[in-house]
Amino acid sequence: MYRFIKFQKVKSKKTNEVTRFNIYLREKRNKWDNKTKDKYINRNKNIIFEGLEGAGKSRELEKLKNYNMKIWKNKKVFYIKGVEPFSEWFNNNIIEQEIEEFAKENNLTKKELNKNFTKIEIMIKNFKNGVLIIDDIDKIVGRKMEILKEFLKIDTIIVCTCKDFNELNKTIQLLLKKREHEILTLNTKASYDASYMLFVAFIILIVALGQPELAMLVMVGRYMLKGVQK
Repeated sequence: MYRFIKFQKVKSKKTNEVTRFNIYLREKRNKWDNKTKDKYINRNKNIIFEGLEGAGKSRELEKLKNYNMKIWKNKKVFYIKGVEPFSEWFNNNIIEQEIEEFAKENNLTKKELNKNFTKIEIMIKNFKNGVLIIDDIDKIVGRKMEILKEFLKIDTIIVCTCKDFNELNKTIQLLLKKREHEILTLNTKASYDASYMLFVAFIILIVALGQPELAMLVMVGRYMLKGVQK
């Protein structure tokens, strides 16, 4: 099944100008199928894209990022990548003016502003009532995961990607579920075919290296795992 995000322009009845974009998940059997099925996605819910590598999660996230001013009017939109260090999260989302305002409100020195816990407080203040877009939320680990939990506790809309929602950290799952949410699975046939071809290539390589027994074990293991997942 082929699934992707589409936008519908909403125009003002008085001026006929585009005032916002509505979000839809469009479903087709394949890219060339003329029969489509559209599902309306509430932009005020948390939106979680899940799917295999190559399913197009980051592509759909980029669409929402690019159209954010028309989707979430009057809301600040922030963007972080799970694989980036915390310093990038901060530098890419907080401007100097916001740092200066926070320092003035809390009577903080320059040294205190450089501490990570202060930077987290600044981000929490600015993320509140906004939209936080997170690419590869399932790749956030360690200290960054604890920071992420603090972000998810505040009143903000979360739009994120992961391979499998049910494999996320349990606390992260619960925090994402505290607001009404949509889990959109983008497992396309293309992504399945790509992963299958990689597996076949891996088996051929093992056999070529003179390890047919190991290849057989890997194939049996994959078959058993597939049965468990069902």
